[in-house]
Amino acid sequence: MNNKILKIFICCVLIISSLFAFACGKQKPSSQESESNYSSESIKESSSQEKTGVNIVENGTTEYVLVIPEDCDSNTGVAGTELIDFVYLSSGVSIPVVRDEGLTHNPSAKYISVGPTTLLEGAGIEISKEELGESGYVIKTVGNTLFISGYTEYTYYGTMYGVYDFLERTIGFKAYASDEIKYDKMDTIPLYEFDIIYRPTIDVRYMSYKCIKADKTYANRMRSLSNNDEVWSTFTHTLISNYLPFETYGTTHPEWYVNGGQQLCLTNEEMIEELIIRVQYYLTRYPKTTHVMLGHEDNWTYCRCERCTAKMNEYGGNLSGVELELSNTVAERVNLWLETEYPGRDVKYVFFAYGPSLPAPVSYDEETDTYTKLKDEIYIHEDVGVMLAPVSMNFGEKPDSLGNRSSYISMNSWSWLFNKKNVYLWSYALNAYSYFFNANTFGYIKDYCEYFKDLGVKYVYNQGYYDSYVCTFEAMRVYTESMLYWDCTLDYNELVDDFMVNYYGLASANVKKYYNAIRTHYAYLDNHDYTTGKVFFMLDDKKLWPIGLVNTLLGYLDEAIKDLEPLKGTDPDRYEVLYSRVQRERLSPLYMMLSYYINQLSDEIKAQYVSDFEKYAKMFYLEATREASFGVISLIEQWKNS
Repeated sequence: MNNKILKIFICCVLIISSLFAFACGKQKPSSQESESNYSSESIKESSSQEKTGVNIVENGTTEYVLVIPEDCDSNTGVAGTELIDFVYLSSGVSIPVVRDEGLTHNPSAKYISVGPTTLLEGAGIEISKEELGESGYVIKTVGNTLFISGYTEYTYYGTMYGVYDFLERTIGFKAYASDEIKYDKMDTIPLYEFDIIYRPTIDVRYMSYKCIKADKTYANRMRSLSNNDEVWSTFTHTLISNYLPFETYGTTHPEWYVNGGQQLCLTNEEMIEELIIRVQYYLTRYPKTTHVMLGHEDNWTYCRCERCTAKMNEYGGNLSGVELELSNTVAERVNLWLETEYPGRDVKYVFFAYGPSLPAPVSYDEETDTYTKLKDEIYIHEDVGVMLAPVSMNFGEKPDSLGNRSSYISMNSWSWLFNKKNVYLWSYALNAYSYFFNANTFGYIKDYCEYFKDLGVKYVYNQGYYDSYVCTFEAMRVYTESMLYWDCTLDYNELVDDFMVNYYGLASANVKKYYNAIRTHYAYLDNHDYTTGKVFFMLDDKKLWPIGLVNTLLGYLDEAIKDLEPLKGTDPDRYEVLYSRVQRERLSPLYMMLSYYINQLSDEIKAQYVSDFEKYAKMFYLEATREASFGVISLIEQWKNS
C-alpha cells in the first residue's frame, strides 16, 4: 500500500469512528495515549481464557462487525467507540459498525454485540439484575459471536465497563490516568472463549476528584461516575439548601427553622407538606434520576422543640430516628404521586447518618456482639436508604481500630438495622485543611473497601479533592481507589508499584522513595499521638515538618528528575511529560519550604523555588490551599514580596 492510499485509509477509519460516536450521541473524546508492551493481569479470577481458533483481527484485516442497538444510548455509544478506537490503535484495523435492525442471532456470524441488541436477545443470554446490579456485565462467546452487555434497564454503564474488561484481556488495555493509557501492539487479536459474569465490589462509584469531574472520558475509564446528576435529582445537604431555602420560607414560616435557618424542625407537619411538594418538583425537573437526598445541613445543630425532643426520646435520644421517620413519610407520599405521574419509576429516598445523626437508633452489646432496636416498632420503608458519612474516622488506621470505635459501631448498627440493604456511603480521601500535604489515606484503603463491602454498601461517594487539582499523588489516588472500590481483593501495594512504574517511568524509583518517606513520617507522627488520617487534622503545621525532612523529600524528587536525563536525547516528548509529573509532586515540599523556612533560604534559592512553584502550580491549575480557600496566587505574591 503506497503512502497516499495509506493516508486515505487512515482518514476513512477516523471518519467512521467519529460518525459512529456522533450517531450514538457521544463524540470521540481526546486523550494522550502512550504505547508499551505492558500486558496487565486481569483483575478477575477467570483471566486465563482459551482461544477459540478464530481471530477478530488477522493479517491487517477483520471479518468482524460491531453491532449496536437501534436505539443506542450515549453510554453504549461510548462503549462501542472505545472498542473500535483501541482495537485500531493496537492493530491498525478498524472494525465496521452496524445497528441491529433486522439482525438475528447466528452463532457462525462474526459479530461483536455491544449492549442490549436483538442478537443478545436471540442468543438467549440472561442478563440478571440480581447478578449484575448497575455496573456489572456479561462477556460471553457463543460460536463466533462475542456478547458484551450490562443489565439492560439501567444506563448501560455495565456495558461500557465490560468493553474495558474485554480490551484489558485482549490487548492489554490499561488506563492509569487521563494521559497515561497502555495497550499492546498486535498484528493478530484472537477471540477467546469468554464466559464472564462480573459485579464489582461496590456497585456504583463516584471518585469525587476535580480531575474526574472535569473529564468524563477519564471517569469512564476509571469506572467512576463523573457527576451525580445522572443518579440524584438532589444531593448532599438538601433539606434547606434545595427544598426549603430560608430566604424563601423563613419570613412566613420561621417556626420551620432552627437558629435562623441552620436546620429544619423535622416534626413540623406544615413543613413536611411543603417538603413533599418540593421533592416532587425536583423529580419532575430531573425525570431520569433514581435518587433523592433528604440530607440535613452541614452543621451539628438540631431542633430541641418539645415535639422533636419527645420524638427523639422514643429513639433513645437519637436524632437519627426522627430523620428515618421523616424519610419514611416522604417515600410513602411521593411514591403515591409517582404512581400517577411516572408509573413504574423506581426512586430511593436517602437520608444522612452524619454528625449528630451518625449514631443509629440501635443499642449494641459488646459482650454478646448483638444489636437491639431502641424502639421496637422501628419501620423502614423499602425505598428508604441511609448514607453513612463517618467524617470523624481516622483513615490512617484500620476501620475497627480503637480510635475509630465509635464510628465503627455506628456504621455497623446502621448496616444491621437496614439488613445490609439500601446502604450508601460518603467516604473521604482528602485532608480538608491542607491541600498541599498528602492525606494519610494510603495504607488502609483496601481495609476500608473490604469493610464497606461487608456493610452492604451499594453506592459510594468518595470525596477527594473535588474543588481543586492537587500535587499530592492525585492520579495515583484516583487509580488505586477506583481499582479497589471496583475489586477489593486487589493488593494495594502492588497497585502502587504498577502505577509508579507506568506513570513516572525512569523517575519511579526515587518517586517511590519520596512516597515511602511520607508514609514513614506519618507512622512516626501516629506513634506520637497525632491523628494524621483525619479529614480535619491540621497537617499544615511547621512543627510536623522539620527542615531536615523537607530537604530529604525535595532531595528524592531532585534525584528523580536527574533519573530522566537519558530521555532528553532518546525521547524528548516523553521526557517533558515525566519531568512535569515529578515537578508537580515537588510542589508539596516546596510549599513546606517556602511557608516555614523561606527566611533560611538564600535569595537565589528562594527565587528559584518561587519561580518553580508559580510555573507548575499554574501549569496544573492548583488553586486551593485548603477546602474552599483559593489562595494560591496571593500566596505566591506573598512569597515574592517576603
